Amino acid sequence: MSKASDHVFMGFMRLNEGEQMIVIKQINDYLEKGSIKKKEIKEGLEKVIGVILGPTGGGCPCCGR
Repeated sequence: MSKASDHVFMGFMRLNEGEQMIVIKQINDYLEKGSIKKKEIKEGLEKVIGVILGPTGGGCPCCGR
């Protein structure tokens, strides 16, 4: 795996089993979508969690970005 995927996987392992199942379902649903729908999902998630999914100054403890 890459360093980025290792960071994401570490964040995933920190979740409880129920949260992990939710993430797995969300990822599977996301992978089935087309590129336009994926963009809509990303933008909607950015609004819900209140951050831009991309490089940050302090770095994300989950993914390392």
